[in-house]
Amino acid sequence: MVPFSIIQSLYKELNLWKNIDETVKEIGISFGTVIWKPSDSKTIINLIEEADQRMYQQKKNKNYSRHN
Repeated sequence: MVPFSIIQSLYKELNLWKNIDETVKEIGISFGTVIWKPSDSKTIINLIEEADQRMYQQKKNKNYSRHN
């Protein structure tokens, strides 16, 4: 799945940057992904809203796992 490989690449690059620059203590990214198909009736607004909801869910899960 293409979005997953993009996500893996982003995390890999962030970790490289963190390892190169000793002043960087923590780097985080949050994003939400959606897949659009030509057969979908979703508007661009619907897709952005869905991606936004997924991003906040990911942040919520990340914060939960960080504290447990």
